Amino acid sequence: MKLIRNLIASLALLSLVSATFAESYNLNPVETHALFRIFRANTSYLFGRFDQVSGTLSFDASNPEASSIEFMALTESVSTGIDDPNNDFDAARRDGHLRSPDFFDSAQFPTLSFVSKSVAKTDDPNKLAVTGDLSIHGVTKEVTVTVEKTGESQDQQGNNLIGFYSEFNIKRSDYGMTNLTQVAADDVVIMISLLGVAQ
Repeated sequence: MKLIRNLIASLALLSLVSATFAESYNLNPVETHALFRIFRANTSYLFGRFDQVSGTLSFDASNPEASSIEFMALTESVSTGIDDPNNDFDAARRDGHLRSPDFFDSAQFPTLSFVSKSVAKTDDPNKLAVTGDLSIHGVTKEVTVTVEKTGESQDQQGNNLIGFYSEFNIKRSDYGMTNLTQVAADDVVIMISLLGVAQ
């Protein structure tokens, strides 16, 4: 009888541990995307991306509040289109300008990042409200964004994969980027797609 009680207690403890286990993932830098959209010259939308990203995340399906995300992009890796020196809209010139002190000032502020502080459930079981510190251009502000879990699978090597997506708005002036508002609007849409590979 004592053996049975001990077995039940052990199973209950194991269940409790399992329920609070958050699996850790490294972000795949090829399949993780950080993009932005901004209205340009009161005429059209410009899309850009950061080609060098990194980070980690952890996720616990049974206890999402124990999950976390850390994400970083190199501002030097900003890219906005096709390089064509014969075109007035040559992306190479524009990207160089974006790296300059007029915008990201990559020499002084080489990274932008998001580090979560808390995670909360929402009415949608596939979406989480993630609060964290968003750092851009040397300024850090707390933001809360909706993050959607987009799926889980395995790669050809049998590693667990997990995907998340978030889209949210910021004002670049809130992060000290106040130059040339007649060329690039203050409102910026940020789109982040994460692919995590289990560690």
